[in-house]
Amino acid sequence: MEAQRQLWGNDLIEVVTGSEKEQPTDEDKIKSWKKCLYKALDYLMDSCEIGPQLKIRAATTAAQAWDILKNTYKGQTKVHLISFHANIMHLKYDDRRDGSLAEHITKFEGHWLKLAQVAQAGHSTKDFLAEGIHPLTTSDAWKGALLLSTLPRIQPYINIMDNIISKDDKPSYSGIVMRLREINSRSIKKEEKIEPLAAFYTQTCFCAYCKAKG
Repeated sequence: MEAQRQLWGNDLIEVVTGSEKEQPTDEDKIKSWKKCLYKALDYLMDSCEIGPQLKIRAATTAAQAWDILKNTYKGQTKVHLISFHANIMHLKYDDRRDGSLAEHITKFEGHWLKLAQVAQAGHSTKDFLAEGIHPLTTSDAWKGALLLSTLPRIQPYINIMDNIISKDDKPSYSGIVMRLREINSRSIKKEEKIEPLAAFYTQTCFCAYCKAKG
């Protein structure tokens, strides 16, 4: 969550979740505590939409505002995690409708960013579903594997995947993207598009085992 990063970065987290949640009794420390309190409340207000903002306006401490936000977004986190994860798992590249590989990669990265952000936010609030997904969203290998899994299981995409994996038994996500972008760029320069999926469906199929038609 962006607000939490801001709180940590500005040494305000203790006012929200630490040992300084309550106003100190020492008169000399009250002024400094209130300054931190109002700054923390500003960060929390700026991090959320108008609905939650209205709820936390009644909070007298940053800790109260934080608890309100956690309870407000707790249910939404699970829904968003399931939805964003499903978006990636169901994403399949089809050049009949999706355009170039570069456009497909951009679409994949958009879905991935949403999933990673929600998983990070849920992880920081100890959401059990986010706790399971968060480690995966920080895995470069898993991200690369998911991108490859969105390519169709026909030629020439099978060759593309075999080529990437054969050159590196542990390919990085950036390495996979570089190879795919190179292939995309090369096909554009030569004005040669990868054979579309539509062509595959009009071809005569052969059994890989007995070489018979059908």
